[in-house]
This record gives sequence, structure tokens and C-alpha cells, in this order.
Amino acid sequence: MIYRVNSSKGKTWNIIRFIIVILVFFVFSGNLFSQGWLYTSGNKIYKEDGTVFAGRGANVFDTRSCNAATAFPPNVDEVKRRIDEIVDVWGADYLRLVLESYESLQSWQVHGLSVLEDTAYLNDIVEIVEHIGTKDSVYVLVSVWNDPSLSDMGWPTAETIETWRVLVPKLAQYPHVLFGVCNEPQSNSDGALDPDVWEAMNNTVAAIREEEENASSPQPHIITVQGTRDWGRYLGYYVDHPITAGGDTNIAYETHCYDHEDKFAERFIDPSEHIPVVIGEFGPATISGTLYMTLEECQLMMDEAEDLQIPYTAWSFHQRCPPCLLVDSAGSGPGFGMTIVPTEWGELLMDQLLAKDCPRIRNFEVNPDKVTNDVSTEITISATITDEVGAVTSATLDLSEVGGAS
Repeated sequence: MIYRVNSSKGKTWNIIRFIIVILVFFVFSGNLFSQGWLYTSGNKIYKEDGTVFAGRGANVFDTRSCNAATAFPPNVDEVKRRIDEIVDVWGADYLRLVLESYESLQSWQVHGLSVLEDTAYLNDIVEIVEHIGTKDSVYVLVSVWNDPSLSDMGWPTAETIETWRVLVPKLAQYPHVLFGVCNEPQSNSDGALDPDVWEAMNNTVAAIREEEENASSPQPHIITVQGTRDWGRYLGYYVDHPITAGGDTNIAYETHCYDHEDKFAERFIDPSEHIPVVIGEFGPATISGTLYMTLEECQLMMDEAEDLQIPYTAWSFHQRCPPCLLVDSAGSGPGFGMTIVPTEWGELLMDQLLAKDCPRIRNFEVNPDKVTNDVSTEITISATITDEVGAVTSATLDLSEVGGAS
């Protein structure tokens, strides 16, 4: 049945509340709307319909698979299989696709060169991105992760810009894609080099915007710039020094949070009051014998991020790149076709993504720029019933509040 609802100012918020109910229903039942373009406004990222984007998911790997698969021919189908798992089974709607390249190949590596030298690798990336695009309302941050073009301090360089000049034209038309400038600017704990990191980021953003324009991108993609210090953790410098390239349009600021609870305010809570923040990596990490983050703190961080509507991607949907979300059942091989079983860390994330007890709405926001005095919408609803596995295939809703049937 189809209901056409026209509302004047008096009923605007009734309509908005009704649309929210419809959105929550379809999200919970697995029937999601297709991706639209994302944009930033103030300190949030928004979807095309004006609702806040607060995607949740994990880091997934390209065909190089954290160097676990470079001795074997590229296997795009394995990447797709893992994406199907994290999205369709675990419930993720936001992925960080980490791109991996090396300056030269070892005798045992059969692939691993960058997109500047390997056209087949570029085509694989496009195929992976297109596969993610078949998933309703799932977004992907394409991140230059392990790349020989990055400086010794982990910053983007002129060669990184050339890498983006190859990537952007191939990905410019996809609304579900975000661009991650680099991985993690390292060290610089005292912040003395913050202005240099900022300049490297700003120059790269300018090049990406130029390539988008050359490729006639329908609108600027979200670009994430990474924290200036301590392996991408610190965003404070950007609060007073936002990126200016492209008019600071559709820029988000990415932190990597492998930290105890007492650092959460500095890492993402305080910056998120001023600038759009995403959490690109986090997990229960022990590095060189030092515990940086516990499972309990991972749970707390996810809850805090959801309260603040901050998108996050956990590290890592892999069996050999700790902290791992997957049990290593690959033996000595790369894990092609291995049974996917979550670790304890994986179980925690999966439960969070599935929200098994009930769907939660936390401080739902609508961008006021998208609210007008007159609202006209068309809603199509099927009849009810669940299938044999319990998936919702229909709904009965009371539309009397907005002038429809009850």
C-alpha cells in the first residue's frame, strides 16, 4: 500500500517522527535504503536525507591481506567473502578498506606493488569497492594504509599525492566511498611538527579535490585526515587549525584509539564537540608487553562513540594482524576459504553491531537545514510476516498521526 502524505508546518515534526520510526524498522529488519552522498555540517557527518551518519564496523584488508597473501595470486573473491561476513552476518554498515603496497617485491611475493605500478591491483580495488556498493547503506573508507609513498614519520608525501591522483578518478562516482589520506602520523609527541603534518594533509586534500573536479564527481567525498601525533591519535591541533583545502568542505578527522579510558576525552570526546570525528582503529592492544586498552574499555569506547554519533571501525577483521577479530584457523596458508570464527574481541564487536537485545536510538539528530515547513513524502509498505529464519518481510503500522489509516 502506498500513502502520500502532505504536511504543513503544524505537522512537520509528526512527519519527521514517523519517518524515524520507518527508518528504525527497516534498519532493524535488514531492509536498508541505498547509499546516498555523505556531507559534513558543523561537527557531524550527515547522510543525504539529513540524518547523522554514525556507521559502525571494522577494518578489512585488500588482496594483500596484511602480507598474509602476497605469496599467492590475488584473491578478490576471498576479500568479498569476508566483507559479506562482516556486513551480512555481523551487521556492519561502515568499513575501512586498508590498501597495502611495498616499494619492491621479495623473491617470495607475487604481488604487492602500488597502484602507480600495478594496474591489476587498481582494478581489484575498484571491484572490491563495487562489491561493497551492492550492500544497502554500507559505506567504505578507502585508506592509504601500508604504502611506500608515506614518509618515515607516516605523513603523506608528493608521491602519496600521485597515488591519490590514480585512485580518485577510479572511485569518484561512488557515493558510498570516503577517502582516508594516510594511516598514522607517528611520534611528534610534543606537537612541534603539527604544522608540518597539517601542511602535508592539506596539500593531499587539495589534490584529491582537484582530481574529483577533473573526474566530474557529483559532489566532494568525505576525506578523513589523521591525527597529527602518536600514530594518529591526537586531533586537538585540527580544532583550531581545520583543513582549508577545498574550503574545508566534507572533511572529517580520524583518530586511532588504542588507549585507556582516561584518554577518551582527548582522543575523541572533546574534539567531537567542534569537528566531525571518526575512529579509524581501536582494539584490546598489548604492545611490547604494555597493555594499552582492555576489552572492557573497548566496550566503553563503542558506547561513548555511539552516544556521540561518531563512526568507528575496529581493528582488525583478520586472523594475523592483532588485535584480531578472527580466530586463526588458516594453518600455514593465507586463510582463503577458512572458517570464520570470532575471537573474544570479535564476539564483543559482533554483539555490539547486532545489538542483540534491541535496537538503540541514541540522541537521534536531524540536520535542521534539511527540515522545511512543508514536507511531502511517499511511503510504500508491504503486508506482514516473518520468514523461516525470522527475518521481517512485512509490517503493520499506524499512520493515523500523519493522516493515513490506522
